[in-house]
Amino acid sequence: MYAGYAGAAPAGELARAGARRISLGCGPLQSALGLVGRIAGEAFAQGRFDAMGEGMLSVGEINGLFPATP
Repeated sequence: MYAGYAGAAPAGELARAGARRISLGCGPLQSALGLVGRIAGEAFAQGRFDAMGEGMLSVGEINGLFPATP
């Protein structure tokens, strides 16, 4: 089941309907690129950077995504 779009049924509902696998497909990339577009639009049109700061991960959170290996 492809669920990478706004308005897709929740995972539990899809599971009850028989879905055994749920794919986000290219949805996360499309969402990230949409955010980049909003950031650029705001920066160029308004000289502001608020959209970039909303939901931004801290450096520590980013580093936590890549655990150190021995």
